[in-house]
Amino acid sequence: MLTDETKRKTQVATMAQLVDVTRAAFDRVQFDALASKVEGTQTDKIESDDLVKVVTMAAKTFGLNEVEGKSVLKELASGGDLSRFGLYNAITAASQNVDDYDRATDLERIGAQVIELPSATWQQIARAA
Repeated sequence: MLTDETKRKTQVATMAQLVDVTRAAFDRVQFDALASKVEGTQTDKIESDDLVKVVTMAAKTFGLNEVEGKSVLKELASGGDLSRFGLYNAITAASQNVDDYDRATDLERIGAQVIELPSATWQQIARAA
């Protein structure tokens, strides 16, 4: 259905995107900013004493089903890091327990979203009561 010209333009555009992403990945300023953001998540502590409520709030926020939520809770509790970074790790670790590749990829993406949460949203999760 696509002409050779359209295919060529698509390839050119895809390569341009790849170059942009690669440059950004190796840009020291952007890398340092991301590393600083991730590092900062270790000081964003989970303040609630009820991890079940924290994970329930996170599951609701990110659209996790019951099985995924239980897996995240298990990973969070066993990981021992009760911070935003710990929740990120718990979600991405839980992705390893999902049989469906696409859903596992979604969970990896959701883990990254934990890092990017606005402070107010994080506080709602961290203080779930």
